[in-house]
Amino acid sequence: MKKLACLVLYLLVAAGLALVGVGAGWHMALNKGPSAGAHDSHGHDEASGGDGGHDDLSEQALANLGVQSEKLSPTTFVLATPVPAEIRETPSSSRRVVAPVGGRVLTVATELGELVDQGSALVTILRDPFPRPRLEITLEVVTPETEDYHETKAELRTALKSAEILTQELTRVGGLVGAEGFPLVPRQDLIKLRYENAIVLQTIENLRSELRMHGLDAADVKRVEAGEDVPLNPTVWRALFVRNGLWNASADALLAALPEQLRDEPWHVAVCGELAVEQLATPELIAWLKETPAVGEHFASVAGLLQSGATIGQLRNLYLRSAFEETVTVQSPHGAPDWDVHSLEVRPGDIVSAGDTLLTVVNPRELHLVAQPSGSETAAILEALRGSQTATAESLVHGAAPDLDKLVLQAVRVDEAHQPVAYFVVQNKQLQVTERDGRRFRSWDLRPGQRYLLQTPREVWENVYVVPVGGIFADGADLQVYARHGSHFHATPVTIRHRNHAVAVLSADSLRPGTEVVTAGAFALKLAMNAGSSGADPHAGHNH
Repeated sequence: MKKLACLVLYLLVAAGLALVGVGAGWHMALNKGPSAGAHDSHGHDEASGGDGGHDDLSEQALANLGVQSEKLSPTTFVLATPVPAEIRETPSSSRRVVAPVGGRVLTVATELGELVDQGSALVTILRDPFPRPRLEITLEVVTPETEDYHETKAELRTALKSAEILTQELTRVGGLVGAEGFPLVPRQDLIKLRYENAIVLQTIENLRSELRMHGLDAADVKRVEAGEDVPLNPTVWRALFVRNGLWNASADALLAALPEQLRDEPWHVAVCGELAVEQLATPELIAWLKETPAVGEHFASVAGLLQSGATIGQLRNLYLRSAFEETVTVQSPHGAPDWDVHSLEVRPGDIVSAGDTLLTVVNPRELHLVAQPSGSETAAILEALRGSQTATAESLVHGAAPDLDKLVLQAVRVDEAHQPVAYFVVQNKQLQVTERDGRRFRSWDLRPGQRYLLQTPREVWENVYVVPVGGIFADGADLQVYARHGSHFHATPVTIRHRNHAVAVLSADSLRPGTEVVTAGAFALKLAMNAGSSGADPHAGHNH
């Protein structure tokens, strides 16, 4: 037990001697120089009076202590009120890219975070069929007319066949005669056959005339007789609608606005009549078809969508997005030179409806710094708005985000909780663009969610000195700075009007303009000077 106590005592003594040695070495390093320990002609140190002055620290020692200095000049300082704030997207920063039509997703040509130019192909969709036009009002006229036409064609072909058979029978019967040249068929039967043949021939002429009334010419009638399928003449359809009060000037104008090859199709004539009766053949529709003839190629889809309640504006938008094609390519929106893909909501094979979100893109070039002041903070921000002053902001976590300056107040609104919310415009900075597998990705200086302290101007002080807090040190109750004259440093009390974590604002009467003061490392310099002063006079503190 005694041996253990002796060992502990020995270790304590050794540790104490080691600390003394280190302190002595540091003290000697601080006092190293040609004037170390020198006395003036009166037998006193130049640094007498504690740390009032010292001039024996080398430039190397000052650099090791982190001492920096600069000359003061009067300036203007804006006293600000700190308000918590946060970076957020503006209403126009983010865009939802939606499906213009329903269908099945075929391809997704982008990745999360990718940089895409405006107008780039992002998603392709196999479109669902559009509704076909409905002939509801005109159907009552079209159906009988169509049925009658088809019946007439059938009856004509039947009559022609009957005439052919009767002619053959007459020829056969007429050739049957006896040995003495008398006919073998009774005369009454021959008269009957000739009568039936005459009736059939007259029926054929009647049916031919009826077909001409349906709009067929002689050549068309011969084609019908030959068994060909000859459609009704659209002129007849138009005349039919006119007779039944289902055709007007709007229908004429709409039909004239269609491509020429469509005007001769009875179906399109009937659709024009239907739209006119339903008052959907508007001047706006007719003007659009004239301005953009290619739209007429999709007239059936346009008519069907109009009957389903779509507006001309919606149809124009669909056409501009090539949504009338069988395969629809969805592109990145306009409004910015390029976008960052923020989210992907679909995969190939998914079924989507018109209006479903496919992905979201963002343009973070302009953001908002959003502050929610309270009490007197609100008054300060409103004052900044009235005075058109600019504000600054500092990152809540030092170094986590860049400081912001020249912030202009855009608006002050009231949120759902009836609290004021201030919006400042912030210009973002692109940091870098990288490429991977042929795709581009980029990073930005600012990101939504970063937190700041908004410094809203409150007072403006003219003719003051602004010194970094690293140049201020305490000596008892006094706050001081070191004035530098060459290699000499003199501690000078100052009056501080304001101080924060970064700077201290000094009254103009504290120092003269042009005075060089320590701006960093003042506390380390004070420790070094105190250590040097205590070792400068071996008789300090003793009376002889």
